[in-house]
Amino acid sequence: MITTALDRPGIREAARLFTVEEYHSLDIGERTELIKGVILHKMTKSPLHTDIINALWKFLFIRLPTDVEVRKEDPLTMSDSEPEPDLAITAVRNGPFGQAHPSTAFLAIEVSVTTLALDEEKAEIYAEAGIPEYWMIIPKEERVVIFSKPENGSYLERRNCSFDNILSLSKFNISFTMKEALTIQK
Repeated sequence: MITTALDRPGIREAARLFTVEEYHSLDIGERTELIKGVILHKMTKSPLHTDIINALWKFLFIRLPTDVEVRKEDPLTMSDSEPEPDLAITAVRNGPFGQAHPSTAFLAIEVSVTTLALDEEKAEIYAEAGIPEYWMIIPKEERVVIFSKPENGSYLERRNCSFDNILSLSKFNISFTMKEALTIQK
């Protein structure tokens, strides 16, 4: 957990935790996300990372019903964090336009090209928000780690799937392989 590093006296004295409200008021001028009160610089996107996100976004967008959104690298606001999952499937919001980011999702997806350790830590944040499934795509290993059944701030199930395994979004009656989803959609 990120706060473990902050438990060390030398690091703790040099750090400052931020609330979501304070984070919103900052003008940092670079790509960041708030994770457990800590502002983290976001990594530069590699072509592999970008291509996977774009292909999967296109694949999901045309298959999901119109009452959900496929959000790409957009914030989810939680109690002490505001991660920006690479993809998130959320309900279409009926509230006031432009007033708040969603606080949960049906599915959050992170593509882990160089951010595996951080993306593993995000499982706790997504579980705390009650997100039913979190997928961590590890392209260099052609593997998807699926976290499911959130309870008390952690996922009870974690399973590894290859890009050839059938993945299911049962809520939406969609099944596919990651290889199929990553085939460039024209």
